[in-house]
Amino acid sequence: MKKLLIAFVFIGGMLGKSLAQQKTTTTPQNTKTEQKTGTQTQKTTKTQPDPKKQQPETKKEEKKEIKKEVKKEINPRIENCNPAGYITDITESLKASGFKFLRSYKLEGVSNKPIQHEYTFSKGTTYTIRVASYLDSRLKVILYDPEGRAIASTYNADSDKFYPSIQIQCNKTGVYKISFEHHFNKRDFCGGAILAFKR
Repeated sequence: MKKLLIAFVFIGGMLGKSLAQQKTTTTPQNTKTEQKTGTQTQKTTKTQPDPKKQQPETKKEEKKEIKKEVKKEINPRIENCNPAGYITDITESLKASGFKFLRSYKLEGVSNKPIQHEYTFSKGTTYTIRVASYLDSRLKVILYDPEGRAIASTYNADSDKFYPSIQIQCNKTGVYKISFEHHFNKRDFCGGAILAFKR
């Protein structure tokens, strides 16, 4: 009987050890699977689209669409505009007038606002501003004195006519503003102008 009891005790001890070993081996596996599932969830969150990153792309697309719309509105002649050609023609006309060339202005591009430049006029000097553009542009030049008052224009409101130049004798030294603008609020500019003087 003692031998049988010893045998049962021995077998019971062996079974207990094996069960303990199984528990220790299974727990790390569970922790490993939990870690794996954790990394998988992290990866899925990384691949999700970020709305903040998508915003710049939509803005770029909107800008491209706006540019396309603007191009459609531009007169085909404006795309092939050659302001230098207009300036050359006007400069040639100065030879017989006694005026000397001062500077030129290229009038091109699309804008709702007038194209404006400034120049210092000297008292006692006669100045002329000459402009050329395509026939139906209705482009006019307005000259403003140092106080901001309009003193000359290539457009005559009484006769509703446009003239290619203006000429004034400066009575006061100062900075004068030269404004190129469309009479009917057009957006496209294509032409050239020059400023000349004589004493």
